Amino acid sequence: MSLSDWRSWKIRTGDVYIGSGEADLSHLTRWVTGSNISHSGLLWQYKSNLLTCEAYKPDYYEPADYLTGRFGKGVQSVLFADRLNTYAGNIWLLRLKSEFDDYRPILENLILTGKYNRSFCSSWFKLAAAGFKWPIAFNAGRTFFCSELVLTLYRDAGIVDRSVEPWKYTPVDLLRTFGFLFEAPLVLKG
Repeated sequence: MSLSDWRSWKIRTGDVYIGSGEADLSHLTRWVTGSNISHSGLLWQYKSNLLTCEAYKPDYYEPADYLTGRFGKGVQSVLFADRLNTYAGNIWLLRLKSEFDDYRPILENLILTGKYNRSFCSSWFKLAAAGFKWPIAFNAGRTFFCSELVLTLYRDAGIVDRSVEPWKYTPVDLLRTFGFLFEAPLVLKG
């Protein structure tokens, strides 16, 4: 994907991508939720680059963080072109509706604070202990699940109500429960 491609798709800070991956955790997430969606990430512009701020396991996708240069588990900002080109699965774009344009700079500032740089939650044991049912209380305050990160940023920016508990939602819930925030999904890969 070239820089001109993402500009022609009108991707902006605050848009979200959702995916249907092929990794083991993706299959498990799809099975538990009964959907074909297993991952999500918040898209944002930094200087002239389009990045995705997401929580992921590094054995599935291992670029260094674009801002810090560090490798490791957890919340990372990586070039979306790299993510799009290396993601094994389908990817859809959810454009945040224009009525939320005033919140886009707030999202960028929240990401840049670094306060969301927690570990990625990959606890299969917690999922099994919960009987493979959602929601699952992961290590609150220390880890993020991908959709939890997106909704935490949306909540902290004021896009969704402060009473929303992001840990209760999965990637498909971005469509099922919060679909009113977005324009119709656009297929980017698949």
